[in-house]
Amino acid sequence: MNYLTICQTFARKVGIPTSGFLTAVNPTSAELTRVVGWVDEAWNEIQTLRDDWHWMRESTSWVTSSGGYSYALGTGAGTVGITADTFGKWCTNDGVFRNYPTASGNASEIMMDFEPDYDTWRNLYLLSGTRSTRTRPHTYAIAPDKSILLGPVPDSGYTVTADYFSAPTAMTQDNEIPAIPARYHYLLIYRAMMLYGEFESAPEVYGAGERGWSKMWAALESDQLDRVFAGAALA
Repeated sequence: MNYLTICQTFARKVGIPTSGFLTAVNPTSAELTRVVGWVDEAWNEIQTLRDDWHWMRESTSWVTSSGGYSYALGTGAGTVGITADTFGKWCTNDGVFRNYPTASGNASEIMMDFEPDYDTWRNLYLLSGTRSTRTRPHTYAIAPDKSILLGPVPDSGYTVTADYFSAPTAMTQDNEIPAIPARYHYLLIYRAMMLYGEFESAPEVYGAGERGWSKMWAALESDQLDRVFAGAALA
């Protein structure tokens, strides 16, 4: 379903006439404005309830420079190729960050180790003589401003590839389709029904939305989140 269809379907389910936007998301009354607002709020909530949904995972790559150890959010030279307003968080799963010498290609690509503590990374690679030690980087860290820090300091051009999770997005066009898999589009409607039920003191509408939400939300989590595996037995 697209944005318009979701708004229309929600309105019909709660008994609100949709003649005001039969062909466009263009509210003609305060009530229809609320309809669109509830759908928008529902979509934002779904995206923000977790920050690691599979459908929000993206990839990026950039090329290092000799002596360049810090790469900020942005799309110009010396950045990671992601604008700050579309960035959510870095994916730090094992093996996600990789690099290879740009000049020779990815035949010698390696996976990089993640250093989760910024200060530890800084003490290892930006202290005294380590600042001038330049070679192939094998470790990365995330700075407080979400920049990527590489260690050791690169000695030349390496292509770094990485994954990240995008920031929540808003729908603005009638034919825009929410990025969540299509089989879960009704979650927007169910959540909007709950918001409507709260506003109108309509427990029957709230309850119907909540029942639909509970069943579909569990399926969404199972399908769109990484599985949790049990670790090896302790000796």
